Amino acid sequence: DGPVTAKKLNKSHELISKDGHIFMSSKKLIRKKFVAYDLVNVGTQSLYYTNNVLSHNCSFLGSSNTLISASKIQQLAIIEPILEKDSLKIYEQPKANRVYVATVDVAAGLGQDFSVINIIDVTESPYQQVLLYRNNDIDPVSFAIVIYNLAKKYNEATLVVESNLDGKIVCQELFDMEYENLIRTMAKEGDNQIKNGKRSAPGIMMTSRTKRIGCSKLKDLIEMEVLIIKDRDSISELGTFIT
Repeated sequence: DGPVTAKKLNKSHELISKDGHIFMSSKKLIRKKFVAYDLVNVGTQSLYYTNNVLSHNCSFLGSSNTLISASKIQQLAIIEPILEKDSLKIYEQPKANRVYVATVDVAAGLGQDFSVINIIDVTESPYQQVLLYRNNDIDPVSFAIVIYNLAKKYNEATLVVESNLDGKIVCQELFDMEYENLIRTMAKEGDNQIKNGKRSAPGIMMTSRTKRIGCSKLKDLIEMEVLIIKDRDSISELGTFIT
């Protein structure tokens, strides 16, 4: 009578198999964590056989409320880093004459939210994710030192740092370290406009308007394949990010 989710199956359900109709003999709820895979490109009806039993693609990545569509998230290819150590994953080493942008999200370092550095090669389209640093234990001052060193290594990457809350500490530390390629903003008509000048402040304050614009641009870049995301954690977060 059509698709039924596995958890709702019982012994009265008649299932379709390659050998004819069958009945379920038992069902087990697995409570421990395990790796699951979702098939893609299995046809318009999303039907295929697993262990000779007709199954339906559950399409569990994303939902109608996520920023990036579930179908697009399924197409994103996870690439293994060339170097992974502690909180750092490198997908490409810095190269001469390449242009890099580093976006920074700052957390308090109390073991909850993650402080994140995402470095993107924007030399040409499509832009490529080349590095991810993700740590939920690092304090803002120590985080600023990590940002400084990684940005310097990647050809003095342009730094886009959130300046809300603990982000102000990071921005001030980077300013004190005289990192020159740090985006600065100044308030105008209740919001932030990118503007370099003596009266501007380092970093970008996140407001409802800047978040809305940023999310819209990110959605366009990914769904139009102008920005290539490679990291497993980054792709996973896209699948749960609600607008």
